[in-house]
Amino acid sequence: MHEAAESIETLSWLIETREADRLAPNEVLKAWDTESPRQRFDLLSELPVELSLHILDYISVVDLSLRVSFVCRTWNELAQDGWLWRRFVVPENAIFRPRKLLSISHKLQNVRHLDLTSPSKLSAKDLEPIFPFLTSLNRLQAGFVDDLTPRCVQIITKNCPHLEHVNLEGCAHVTNRTLLLLKSLVLKSLNLSHCTEIGEDDLIDLIKNQPKLTYLNVDGIPWTSVQLCSVLKERPLVFLHLDGAEMEDDCLECVSHCRKLENLSISFCEEMSDAGLLSLSSLRCLKSLRLKKGFGFSSYGFTSLFWPWENGPGMQMTCLHLTECTAVDDQVVAIMATCFLNLRLLDLAWCWEITDAGVASIVQNLRHLEQFNACGLNRIIGIPFSNIPNQLPKLKLLDCRQCHSVQDPILYQIASLMPQLTIIDYYDDVIDGSAWKTRLASET
Repeated sequence: MHEAAESIETLSWLIETREADRLAPNEVLKAWDTESPRQRFDLLSELPVELSLHILDYISVVDLSLRVSFVCRTWNELAQDGWLWRRFVVPENAIFRPRKLLSISHKLQNVRHLDLTSPSKLSAKDLEPIFPFLTSLNRLQAGFVDDLTPRCVQIITKNCPHLEHVNLEGCAHVTNRTLLLLKSLVLKSLNLSHCTEIGEDDLIDLIKNQPKLTYLNVDGIPWTSVQLCSVLKERPLVFLHLDGAEMEDDCLECVSHCRKLENLSISFCEEMSDAGLLSLSSLRCLKSLRLKKGFGFSSYGFTSLFWPWENGPGMQMTCLHLTECTAVDDQVVAIMATCFLNLRLLDLAWCWEITDAGVASIVQNLRHLEQFNACGLNRIIGIPFSNIPNQLPKLKLLDCRQCHSVQDPILYQIASLMPQLTIIDYYDDVIDGSAWKTRLASET
């Protein structure tokens, strides 16, 4: 039992420190198997079944079926447990014949999550033989899988009636035919970001047939119109990402009727004005707001938008991205820092009107802040940053790229006091606080 205790201690360390997450799947079971004969111990056979399954959960179903199951009878029984087969991730650089899995097709019926995104020598077409057996599939992750053709989608949609979550982001072969195939499903989430071959009419038709849709990402598709936005307001959306290149104020007014929205992101807001911005004040459930390149928004528009959130609703806002919204100034920041006291992430990159006064408002009020992007704020010197160790103890990232007036000694001093904080300087280099301590010691 001494060998078992050592093996269990090693494995406990792997799990508690999350080291097992860093290891490749085929390395996890080797982590405690060293040259020492006394550590070559069949741990899985000695542990309770629940713990053994937890260990094997780090192994892909491909390795479970083609490797683990052949070790011994006990490992084979464990590898057949349906709980381990709920997620199918194609291993990186996998070399095997998918038809080998057909011998265990009854296990494929337990798969609820199919992930095709890992770099692999297998194509989506290679995996077609197993698609008909994924009858319990609920989630398809196929972002940037270049060879996911309409034929693959047809096989999946035909045999997977329980599929509710589909990610086809950046798939080059997603066309209007793909959208037609998806109409047979009852979707809750759909990611078509950067699928530029689809048409607006077919997308509108698909969304009209999805009454339960709560998540939609069509960022990178630069033809969002008021017709599409009118359909969106009829869906129970909680998460919405749009490309605003052709959106105007009437589109924002339609979006403002999605009263359940918690996460809203709109890129390229150049064609919008304060009239559209102010309509967003009705979205009182927002937890994350991203508006990029809002050149038509004014300081007055932002202050008028944020004020209604001051008493209550603003407390749930945790992420705010206002990248390249050039009207954001110290006054806007001061109101924002008063309204959104629970912000974890704040991105004000290239908001050129912000000075040290605005930064001081952030440091004094946002005590829960974990990430602050100040990239391109060329008017700040950074003096308020010196209060970060006392005022922002949870801060993990401070991005000061292209902040040419920020004084390096301030950043080095903060880094030396907060080793958990990553600070990026003007040149995109990470500041080493320990080097600053060594330098001070040598000077004294």
